[in-house]
Amino acid sequence: MKKIFNILDDVWKEFNLADIGIPFGDNHKGCKVLLTTRLQHVCTRMGSQKKIQLDVSSNDEAWTLFKHNAGLSDVSGYGKLDDVAQEVARECRGLPLAIVTIARALREKSLDELIVANQQLKSSQLVENQDFCQDIYGCLKFSYDYLKGRKIKSCFLLCSHFPEDYEISMEQLTRYAIGQGLFQDADFIEDARRETRVVLTNLQYAGLLLDTGDAETVKMHDVVRDFAHWIASEGENRLMIKTGLGLKEWPHSESLACFTTISLMENKIGHLPEGLECPNLETLLLCGNQLARLSGASLKGMKTLEVLTLSGGLMISLEGLQFLTNLRSLCLVGSKLCDISPVGKLKKLERLDLRGCYLDKMPDELGELNSLRLLGLSYVGGNWKIPSNLIRKLYKLDELYIGDFSFSQWTIGGTYEEYNSASLSELNSLTRLTALTMKANSVCFPRDFVFPKLQTYKIAINQWFDYGCPSSRSLKIAGLPLTAFKELFCDIEYLDLDSTLQGYPVPHYTVQQHVPAIALFNLAELFMEDMIHLKELRHGLHPTRFLHKLREFTAKNCPAMIFTVPIVKNLREATVINCPRLLELELLPNLRCIWQEPIHRVSLQSLRTVKEKSCEKLTSLLSGACSRNYGSVRLEITVNPATKLAFRGDKVHLIWNLTVGNCEEIFRLEDAFFLSRLDNLYLKDLQELQVIWKGPTQVATLQHLTPLEIVDCKRLRHLFTHVWSKFSAIERSTFARM
Repeated sequence: MKKIFNILDDVWKEFNLADIGIPFGDNHKGCKVLLTTRLQHVCTRMGSQKKIQLDVSSNDEAWTLFKHNAGLSDVSGYGKLDDVAQEVARECRGLPLAIVTIARALREKSLDELIVANQQLKSSQLVENQDFCQDIYGCLKFSYDYLKGRKIKSCFLLCSHFPEDYEISMEQLTRYAIGQGLFQDADFIEDARRETRVVLTNLQYAGLLLDTGDAETVKMHDVVRDFAHWIASEGENRLMIKTGLGLKEWPHSESLACFTTISLMENKIGHLPEGLECPNLETLLLCGNQLARLSGASLKGMKTLEVLTLSGGLMISLEGLQFLTNLRSLCLVGSKLCDISPVGKLKKLERLDLRGCYLDKMPDELGELNSLRLLGLSYVGGNWKIPSNLIRKLYKLDELYIGDFSFSQWTIGGTYEEYNSASLSELNSLTRLTALTMKANSVCFPRDFVFPKLQTYKIAINQWFDYGCPSSRSLKIAGLPLTAFKELFCDIEYLDLDSTLQGYPVPHYTVQQHVPAIALFNLAELFMEDMIHLKELRHGLHPTRFLHKLREFTAKNCPAMIFTVPIVKNLREATVINCPRLLELELLPNLRCIWQEPIHRVSLQSLRTVKEKSCEKLTSLLSGACSRNYGSVRLEITVNPATKLAFRGDKVHLIWNLTVGNCEEIFRLEDAFFLSRLDNLYLKDLQELQVIWKGPTQVATLQHLTPLEIVDCKRLRHLFTHVWSKFSAIERSTFARM
C-alpha cells in the first residue's frame, strides 16, 4: 500500500479534501493528513482524529527559537548584546509568532536598537515599531476578523482591560459585560453567564486567550493584549489602560473627552481630581486602589458612565454617585462604607456588589432600585440588617448573595421593632429569582415556608458555608425538616444533613418521605451526621438513576440506618462511623478508600457484615488499626476480585466466613494475627494469588478451619507451612486445576 503524508499549513476554514485531490477515508488507509490552524473549530469541522494544542514555549525553547531567527550563534561572546537579546526573548512570553517576527526584525541590529525594542515591549508600545507591528498584528488581525459578531469582539477587547498576566474571572467579565449592555437580549443573568462562557471558549479556540487550568478563568497573552489595545485605538471607542503601574495619582492627559473606557486597576491612587470632564466615558475600573471618597466634583463630568468598580479603603462619602444616573453596574468590594444611601438614586442600576464591605446600616433607599437584577452582600460585616420589605421591593432580582459573616437574623415577621427586618417569606415574592446564597437559623422559618425553585444555590441552616457566587447547588441543614427544600432536591449536587444540632430531634423517617421520587439524580456528595432515627435513604425499589452520580458518601452516628453505603458505580470515597447495621460495597469501580482520616477516630464495634464486590480501585479494605475497633461479633467478608491486598494489620480474629477474589496476597501480618474463628476458606480463579499470607508463622492459627476449597490458582506457591498445618482442623479439602 502506498503511503502519502500531506501537510496543510495555516488553514482558516473547512473544505473537502477531495476537492484538492487528496485521497482520504477508509479506502485510502495509507494517506495521512496534518493540518495547522489557529481556529480549533476548523479541526472539529474537518473531522480531525487527533488534536494537538500548541502551548506557549518554555524559556529555553523560546531562547533557542529566538537565537535561530536573530542569527545569534550558540557561542557566547556577545556580552551586553546577548543579555538584552535574552530579555527581548523573555518579553515575547513564549508566543512563537512574536518570537520569530521580532527576532527576524532584530537580525544584525545594533545594541541600541535591541535596547529600544526591549523598552517598547516592556511598555506595550509595539505599535511604535513597524517592523514588529506589521507582521505580528497583521497575523493576529486575521484571527480577530474571523470572530463573528459584536459580542465576541467586545468581550475580547474587554479582556484587555485587566493587568498583564491577570487571571480573568468569567464571573467578573460577565458582570462587566452586562454593565456595558452586551447581553441585553438575555432574560436572566445566568443566560448571560452561559453566553460569556461560550464566548470565552471560542476565543480560546481562536488562539486569542490562554487556558489557566481553571474552567472559571482565562488569561490574555501580553502581545495579544497589546494588539487588542491597538485594535481599540483604531476604532471609535478609545481606551486608557494603565494597570498595575504603581500610579499614585490620576494620570495626566490633555483631554479625556475621547475615552470611552479608563482602566487604572491595581495602582495606588488615593483620590480622584476634581473637575474631570469625561463626556463619553462608559467604563471606569478602579479596583485595587485606595480611594477615600467619591465627590460630586470628581464624578459630575461622567454622566454617561455605565460601569464603575472600586475596592479597598475607607469610603467616607459616596455623594458623588448621585450624578451617575446612567450607571448600570456598581462594584464597591472590600471597602468600609459609612453611608450608601446615595446608591438609591441610581434608578438604572442592575448590579450592585458590596462583597466584603463593612456597613453600619442597610438603608431603606435601596428598595428604590427597581431595575436591580443582582445584589451581592457576601461577607459584608458590621451591625446591619436588611430592612423589612426591602427584598420584596426588588422584584426584578435574578440573583441574591448573602453569605456567611453577613446577615442571618431573618425574622418570622411582625410589627415590633425587634422583628423589623427581612423575613424569608419575602423570597417567594421574587418571581425571577434564580440564584441564592444565604444562611439562617431554623427559628426564623415561617410556618409552611418553602424555598422557591432555583437554578443555583448555597443555603445553610444552623450551619456555615464557604460562600462565593455559586457554581453548584448545595444545602447544609441542621435541625430542620426537609420539606422547606423540596423544590431544590431535583438537581441538588451537595447535601449535608445534621439532625440533632441545637436539640432539634428528627422523627423516624427515610429521606424519601421528604424528597420527591425524582430527586437526588445529580447528587455528588452526601454527608449525614447524628441522624439517629433515619433508617434508610429510600424504602423499596430505587428509581432509575437514583444517586447514580454520587462520588462521596459520609455517615456518622446513624445507628438506625439499615443500608449505609449507596450501591452506585461512581462512588470514590465512603466514610462510615457508628452505623452498626451494615457496610455493603458492591459495583463501585471508582471507590478508592473507605476511610482517610486518623485511625483513632474509627469505631466499628457494632459492625455486623462487610460485603465488597467489583470495586476495582479499592486498594485495601480494612487496616489492622481499624480492626482493633471491631466488637466481638461475627464478621463475614467477601473481597473484590481486583483488590491487591485484602487485609493488612493485626487482630483480625473475627472473620468467620471468607470468600476472596483475585488478590496477589490475602493477609499481611506485622504483629500477632489470629484467624481462630475462620471455619470456611474458598479460593477460586485467583490468577495473581502467590501467597495466602506473609508474616511470622508462629502467630497464626487455623484451628477451626474445616472446609478448604482451592480452584484454578496457578501461581500459588504453597498453602501452609508446617506450623500452620499442625493447627489446622481441615476435614474437607478440594484442589482443582492447580
